[in-house]
Amino acid sequence: MTITLKHYADYFAIALEIGLPIKEEIITWADNLILNNSKPSMWAIDLATSHNKSIQDTIGLLREVPEESDLNISFKLIIAKISILYNFVKEEDYPILSSLGNWYRVNHAKIKLDLHFMSAFEVMYNEPRYIWQYFFDESEIPEYYQELIVIGKDYIQYLPI
Repeated sequence: MTITLKHYADYFAIALEIGLPIKEEIITWADNLILNNSKPSMWAIDLATSHNKSIQDTIGLLREVPEESDLNISFKLIIAKISILYNFVKEEDYPILSSLGNWYRVNHAKIKLDLHFMSAFEVMYNEPRYIWQYFFDESEIPEYYQELIVIGKDYIQYLPI
């Protein structure tokens, strides 16, 4: 599988939109792009020097990365990152899961997921507090969690940092 700079840029933009604390990772990624290229792109230089930029300005810089988007790949990279940073069944993780759920609801038409993945995602992220509090027997939670973790693990190797 080939993951392009645009896939990574979209991954970082989604991560910022949902509140993942990855600003320093973006700067490190851009620094590495500059170090490994004799003629770095202006957008990479702008990202590498974005320490004091707002989240929205940084997202704008990430959107400037050329090439074609494939949010399906970028979204799976997000699942991989979340599977490393968060435990899907802890109450303190509900805000990030709800943010991702909200992002998915707005952008789902741009993402082509297979039905099994989409079902697991919607069960896990659609109003997690309500679902886990009133709908599931606690023994069912790990099954859905594991389905997402398996998908995430397939993409962990492609995470940029």
